[in-house]
Amino acid sequence: MPKQKEYSVSLISAGELIDNLYYGPYSREWWLARPISNNTTFCPICLGMKTLTIINNRNFIITVVQENTQDIEDPNYNEFQPGYICQSEGLRNNVCENSSKTITSVYQKAFSNKTKHAGPLVMGFDIPHISEALLSDVHFHPFAFKIENLSVMVFSIGVSNNSDWNYAGEGYKSSFIHDFNHSQSLFFQEFDDDEAIVRIYKEFQEICVFRDANPNLVWKKIGILTKFNGSTLFGLEHNEIKL
Repeated sequence: MPKQKEYSVSLISAGELIDNLYYGPYSREWWLARPISNNTTFCPICLGMKTLTIINNRNFIITVVQENTQDIEDPNYNEFQPGYICQSEGLRNNVCENSSKTITSVYQKAFSNKTKHAGPLVMGFDIPHISEALLSDVHFHPFAFKIENLSVMVFSIGVSNNSDWNYAGEGYKSSFIHDFNHSQSLFFQEFDDDEAIVRIYKEFQEICVFRDANPNLVWKKIGILTKFNGSTLFGLEHNEIKL
């Protein structure tokens, strides 16, 4: 296996965690899975995070912003996704939807070549002191697991006395991506007061909301993935969730 390229990276600003971004419907977009200490850890892509990386004796500064593009007419525009801006001396690009694209575009202009760079490495997500700084204000570390072909990600956990919720409670949030009405959709699951809620998003728009007293009942209303019970789809039967 080829050795991973190392970069000289300084963290100018760790940025900040915004609840509706990191624990809301599009939270999957704001966490980056990285191999740290032989485990997969989800690091937050903090809003306002700014790094300085030296490549070939030239400084490259990357900043994380909200909105994945400056073009609001772009069909992929989403104000709830991260965007990246790179600048180097007199060069600066427009907002890009991923960090690899932003560093590569500016680097290629600076050196007139076709070299590509991996954005997460250039930003230092795999450097221990940088990942530790990003995680310093994170009180619950999101994690993901598989239910057959579904990749369920859990962002926060609440506690209650409700056995129908497997004793999870308000504040619990999880999501996965699956087809709904023949198109790929995001399923965002949570508890609120006395209800289990599933919100379905397509192309960054909420298209359906289902509510009922517990996960099993709400998933019966949705009427898909019937081979699983609702508690399983919520992620409540995973070992790290069971109380």
